[in-house]
Amino acid sequence: MATYCERMTGGAGICLKDGRPVVLRAAGPYDGAAIVRLLNEVSPAAFRSRFQCERAAPSQVARLARTGSPPGTACILAAGAAEPDRVVGEARYVPIGGGAAELALIILDDYQGAGLGRRLLAALAAAAAAGAG
Repeated sequence: MATYCERMTGGAGICLKDGRPVVLRAAGPYDGAAIVRLLNEVSPAAFRSRFQCERAAPSQVARLARTGSPPGTACILAAGAAEPDRVVGEARYVPIGGGAAELALIILDDYQGAGLGRRLLAALAAAAAAGAG
């Protein structure tokens, strides 16, 4: 069985505007702890921008980090190539009915402004077009 670090290196490698390499890949059921870490490491302003609230209780952060729920949800993760087990960005969509979906994105502060959000959104759009979820 692959380790978590080995799973994180299985995606598409890209290079950000500032030259840092990252790996993009679909999230899976084993990613919850890494997403919780991301949500706990972003600044209060970034957390507020994503969730429109102050920091949440640990149990609520764990709920926010779940992948694959509700059905049809897709989640794309980005990990730094030097630390493949550390998630530095997440994009997800959640179907809300009528062919529409809610879109969400969060990027670790140190990676903001380097084009990662745009790349994550492009990968998420490709997943949506392919019917992934």
